[in-house]
Amino acid sequence: SCTVFRYETKATKPLLRGREFLWIEAHCAFPDEGEALKQVREDMETVVKALRKLGIPILFCLRPQWDKFKGAVNTYAADCLMPDGKLNQVASTHYLGTKFSKAFNIYYQDADGENKAVYQTCFGPGIGRTLAALISIHGDNAGLVLPFQTTPVQVVIVPIPGGEGVQEMCSDVLRKLEEAGLTARLDLEEKSPGTKYYHWEMMGVPFRIEIGSRESKGGYVTIFRRDTRKRAQVEVGELIGWLKEEAQRMLSSLTATAEKRLEERTADAETLEAASAKIKEGFEILRA
Repeated sequence: SCTVFRYETKATKPLLRGREFLWIEAHCAFPDEGEALKQVREDMETVVKALRKLGIPILFCLRPQWDKFKGAVNTYAADCLMPDGKLNQVASTHYLGTKFSKAFNIYYQDADGENKAVYQTCFGPGIGRTLAALISIHGDNAGLVLPFQTTPVQVVIVPIPGGEGVQEMCSDVLRKLEEAGLTARLDLEEKSPGTKYYHWEMMGVPFRIEIGSRESKGGYVTIFRRDTRKRAQVEVGELIGWLKEEAQRMLSSLTATAEKRLEERTADAETLEAASAKIKEGFEILRA
């Protein structure tokens, strides 16, 4: 794991292809092909599991020989569909066989004392590209939309000034959220509530709690859910349970929307002729 600087001036794009980026690779060596291919499958399962927590569906595709990692036996890459219809390769894993081990004299001694070349794999997740997918796939014209399980701020509390007991209730709700292990922020800046709403919606905070005179008198809070942009009134005593349940619904909703978009733009083709016909119909992704 390290930071890499890539010298180029024209092909850069924020997060998708930066000049400086975080480089993470796992290189593994095994005594036989079966163990190596087992690692490749584990790499793919790891990517699917991690991206599922972000609500991002992916397709793992065996790259054709002309598009594989140079020198590899096979390359398996994870693609997600961006809103503009283009694919974003967020990770890849490569089965290298013994091609590199024989070239660089990477051998091991087996139980019989015989020197044999190791079978290698190489796995790399794209951190920047994953962030680009998260931003683009779930975001809207108001800004970021971040899953509750992964965002740095899960709940923001915005007091509506002018009511008796508002500040006390805000502080009490903040304490309850923190005691429950949630990451929360109480916005006490001297700005209008509307300005704060705009800021936190743009930052993608999943839930915004609004507390004014009506809430403080009624013993409830008004909660705004970022992805649906709908409000709900919840009793303070039921707040923690409601947030956790609604957070799971939010992730399921984001995932379902992304999966539907991917499915609608995916078609099956068994021949090049069929693929050509499907492309003319407007499909971005073809499965063979």
